[in-house]
Amino acid sequence: MVLISGNVDFHNLQPFLEHGWKPIVTTAFPHIVIFPFAEMLVFTMLLPYLNRPELVKKVWLSALISSGLILSWTASLNIAVLSVGVMERATFPTLATVGQVNLLEFIQRLDAIVVFTLLITVFFKASIYLYGAVIGLADLFHLKNHQPILLPIGGILIFLSMMIASDFAEMTEEGFIFVHYYLGIPLLILIPLLMLLVAMIRNRFKNKAS
Repeated sequence: MVLISGNVDFHNLQPFLEHGWKPIVTTAFPHIVIFPFAEMLVFTMLLPYLNRPELVKKVWLSALISSGLILSWTASLNIAVLSVGVMERATFPTLATVGQVNLLEFIQRLDAIVVFTLLITVFFKASIYLYGAVIGLADLFHLKNHQPILLPIGGILIFLSMMIASDFAEMTEEGFIFVHYYLGIPLLILIPLLMLLVAMIRNRFKNKAS
């Protein structure tokens, strides 16, 4: 509907690579590397519970490629509709883009669909994070059942969500500065790479010993 609404101007995507690759690389690291792709590490918490673990690589790679293409297409569409300047200032660019849809003065105000979809996706994302934290703590402290700590961890999560940031602007500042550089890089990049290296070395010594 955005494409046929007449608001798309692909000239807004030009000039392509005006300042070379440096702005793209500096934007991709660490922001895009950490959010959203590094967040897939939480799914490693769920790998031991899969019914068909042999399909992990195939499904994971296809999901990673498809999500990257969808995000690239969405960002390009937002720029084509809003222009770079408006997109940089918009809090939710996709919401502003869909709000431009007006077909025959009848089909409009579709931004409610985006808000509804956003709420659903955030709910599932928060649920996966909560479940990963609970089963991780249960494994760390050798608990037979994770259900007794589910309610306390949920209460702590709600409390921290209200204490960390008082409004959206503060949350954005915390997320892009503190979380990305001081939490994201060590926890989502450095430590996982170190653990991967240790696992590869251990497996190599096991294979030699066997």
